[in-house]
Amino acid sequence: MKDLWRRVWRADAYLLAALVSGLATLVLLPLTLAVALTVAAGGIGLVLLSWWFRGLGAWARLHLRHASSVLDVPVPEAAFTPARDIRSLPRSRTARRLLAWMPLFAPSGLGTGLVAVLATGSVLEAALSLRDGERRAQAHRQRLRETGPGALRHRPPAGPRGARLSGGAVGGPGQAAGQELPVMS
Repeated sequence: MKDLWRRVWRADAYLLAALVSGLATLVLLPLTLAVALTVAAGGIGLVLLSWWFRGLGAWARLHLRHASSVLDVPVPEAAFTPARDIRSLPRSRTARRLLAWMPLFAPSGLGTGLVAVLATGSVLEAALSLRDGERRAQAHRQRLRETGPGALRHRPPAGPRGARLSGGAVGGPGQAAGQELPVMS
């Protein structure tokens, strides 16, 4: 019998560990994915930003070259190296794939972060609700201990029969002192 109880306790401990692990995974996995996708989207955004600035620089050099040919003003050739030409912007297959998938990174990271925030909020709300319910139950038990079970009724204790019908205490308006009002049945 003792061995059976050990097995039951061990099974309960494993079940509890699995539940806690599952809850932690549900909360931490979306947060981890959101951080990873945000970092990836930020890194790709920085790469794209550098490409954009390189493109702007190449475009500006193109205009400068055109303006110098129209105005017949010499322009230093050092600014126009082949590596800085507009054609040197993303030409690798990986860069094109990243550019194609870029619009999906930011929304998925945002969606994952939103799911993580909602899951965390639900867990916190459940924990706070349990805590508040326990506090209310403790306050209720404390009132019962202090005053007894009859004190929690919401109606006042009954006085003489006529007092409740007259709306006041015995000897109120319309009643002689020491005289009860007739009770209608």
